[in-house]
Amino acid sequence: MKWSKALTVSLPAAVLAAVAVHDMTQKRHAVLRNFPVVGHARYALEKLGPELRQYIVSADDAERPFSRDQRRYGALSGPAVEALNRGCAEAGALQNTPP
Repeated sequence: MKWSKALTVSLPAAVLAAVAVHDMTQKRHAVLRNFPVVGHARYALEKLGPELRQYIVSADDAERPFSRDQRRYGALSGPAVEALNRGCAEAGALQNTPP
């Protein structure tokens, strides 16, 4: 009986500790690195967002000043455009200054 109580407490704690160590050492997601374990709830709610919004809040395209889809497009295209501009500037294509 003593072992089962210790196991029910220590096993979940060990799993959470392993997830926390993995989150703090990974380099891909800053949210997980800064908020280990709790950051997973953010990503879960982000995936459930459309289903929750249809009952709780307005539609994806009814928000102001930008819809959720427009905001997502801008967030995803920003780094790509920046990298493209940086590549062209290094090649000399975007230099507008006279020689």
